[in-house]
Formats: sequence, structure tokens, C-alpha cells
Amino acid sequence: MQRNDGSYYAEGRTVFKAPLREPREDGGADITIGFPVCTASEWVTKEAPQTIADALNAARSPQPDHTDLLPRIKECIEQLRDRLNEIDRWQNGERNSLPAFSQAVIFADRVLIDIREAVGDE
Repeated sequence: MQRNDGSYYAEGRTVFKAPLREPREDGGADITIGFPVCTASEWVTKEAPQTIADALNAARSPQPDHTDLLPRIKECIEQLRDRLNEIDRWQNGERNSLPAFSQAVIFADRVLIDIREAVGDE
């Protein structure tokens, strides 16, 4: 199969990067040469080169944007902070040092500040 999309593929135990052909506005094309990337030894399975090629292709693809999860993470951490505050009110910690739960509440507050900044929520 002739490839010219710059993807990675396996032939036998060798992983290759296919040439990349990109058309230009003037009607010509820019071509990047393909090349062998690596050769898997006989110590790994026959499927290993294809697994490597698949992983390299996945890295080329745009990665998902998980910022949509930040509000839910923020909500969970707020609930954690609230619960730790509740527990802290009942704990009889030493007077000279912060109890462990107080330290956890401070940590949760710091994480919430970071998340609020990332989400743009004040």
C-alpha cells in the first residue's frame, strides 16, 4: 500500500514513518521523506511493531481537551474540603500544630484556587 500521509506503519519487525505529501497553493507539493523508525528484536512479540506504530500515530492525533472536566473536579474537591472541614470540627488535635485534617483542608483550598484559575471561575 502506497502511503504519503506521514503516518507510522509496521512491515515485519520494522516500524516506518511514511512520506508526507502536502499540496502547496502554487500547485506544487512539499514532500517529506519517509524513513525507518525502529526495528523490534525477536525478544518481543510479532505484534509489537504494529503496537508501536499505533502508539506513535495516536501521539500525532490531537489530544482530547479535558477542560470540560474541570468544573466537575472543582465540585468534587469542594465537597472534599467541606467534608474535611466537618471532620476537623470534631477532631481534638494538638493545640501547637495544625491537625492533619486542617492541612488537608488547606491543600484542597489550594487545589480549588488552581482549578478556578484554569476554568476562569473566580
